[in-house]
Amino acid sequence: MSMPAPPAPVVPAPFEVYSVHFDFPGGQAIRLKDPDTDQYIGITPEWVVTGRNELAAYVRGTRPHLRVVFRGTPAADGSYTIGSGGAPLRVVERQVALVFDPATGLSGPEVFHAANDLPDIIGLHQATLDWYVREHPAPAPCPPAGTSTHRIATSWRAFVAAPVGETGLPDWVFSPLMEWTCQWAAGLNDELAICNAIIANVGASNLRYGVFGVRNVREMLQNQGAMCGVWYQAFQQMAHCQGVFVYRRRFLVDRRLMPHNEEHWCAIVIRAGGLNQSAPNDHPRIFNDNRTGFPIPAGGVPIVTVNERRWRFWCVPGFIYDGHCVNFLMHNGGLYLYDACFGIGPVHRSYAPLFSEISGI
Repeated sequence: MSMPAPPAPVVPAPFEVYSVHFDFPGGQAIRLKDPDTDQYIGITPEWVVTGRNELAAYVRGTRPHLRVVFRGTPAADGSYTIGSGGAPLRVVERQVALVFDPATGLSGPEVFHAANDLPDIIGLHQATLDWYVREHPAPAPCPPAGTSTHRIATSWRAFVAAPVGETGLPDWVFSPLMEWTCQWAAGLNDELAICNAIIANVGASNLRYGVFGVRNVREMLQNQGAMCGVWYQAFQQMAHCQGVFVYRRRFLVDRRLMPHNEEHWCAIVIRAGGLNQSAPNDHPRIFNDNRTGFPIPAGGVPIVTVNERRWRFWCVPGFIYDGHCVNFLMHNGGLYLYDACFGIGPVHRSYAPLFSEISGI
């Protein structure tokens, strides 16, 4: 009895996938920036077969378009039906006419449409696209044209505009912030839960409080930390990645001139080291503490003298000057305070009584 002949091996296509571009003009990707270069990641394709593989990001549930370049030789010029299988994304087959440059071996870019939506949840996804050429009707095997692998982040919702009177936010975000927040808030579906997840996990970024000389969020990412004036911008941008707006507010030391040389408030003093800091980044100093509390009784209170490291934020007499910066989320009738510098929050209070206390909220 004769045995059936083994199936003939599938011969690869005469070309292979070379690059896949997500954030191209006309696409739906969220614009991401590289903090090292301050350039948009999507200026060039996020994935290239030679080794580049950068994060791409979309709002959850998006059905994206991709711009693809193939590599071959002029001998392979012709019309082909190309598609891809894969997970969690597949690409709809379409017929394209490929012409390969004799010098580079590259085709012109072709736009393909996804066959399905990205997952409808916040998260980070490892995607694989198995490219093929259709020569015969399904289910006949198709010559493979290479595999591309991708890191795709899906955020909660599109960017929201800042309320009237608030500083606007850009229509892009730094790539690490998007990657972190999609990981920390994976599967969540509520702006309060998202902000709570960010504050609970912000230490995992390895960013620190107490790094001096940092002027903005980009420099913070480059120098692994900052002081509070940049930290509250960073927390706002982290929430912005997920389409959530949080307010930025400062409370400042107001050293009013009082009679009889009395001083009501001349500095903010913090004993904790702050995020990813074991102790304040300052020299030990002498502090004279009232540990009894206020109001001070007529007979006075004992003063305790200590020599230790503390954060000190001093004022200038007669001016409202140094202080501390925090964020607020308004959600379902509540006001929630977040202090990313010390990993504190949410601190909740009904926001109606605070309208007159916190300017602008």
